[in-house]
Amino acid sequence: MRGGTCGTRTTCYQFFRKGGYQDSRINKILTEAFQIVGGHGDLARARIFAGRYLEAQKACYGGDADDVEKWEEMFRSPLDYIEELLSDKWHNPIDQIPKDPGTEMEAWLWRRKAPGELY
Repeated sequence: MRGGTCGTRTTCYQFFRKGGYQDSRINKILTEAFQIVGGHGDLARARIFAGRYLEAQKACYGGDADDVEKWEEMFRSPLDYIEELLSDKWHNPIDQIPKDPGTEMEAWLWRRKAPGELY
């Protein structure tokens, strides 16, 4: 699971974002990323993916969409919504999120050392 899983999601996410797509495909990628990182104990990244899903869902379907309330809860407490804890390999507490947004934040979020590289 080391390289392929996050790497594939990163590539798809970047493709859709650069193409200006804002639809349910983005939401699917973010949902899967949430479960992958959360399943390995990385609650900080899980929180960011939940927040991005929430933003995308609101953009696609509006703030009163069916699962907005659920994802707001997932953002606040991701551990309660992780389907399966696979390991603690990527343990990262919920409050260990880099402060500066931008390229470095994206590399951290998608577990990349540099563009094109995975941790």
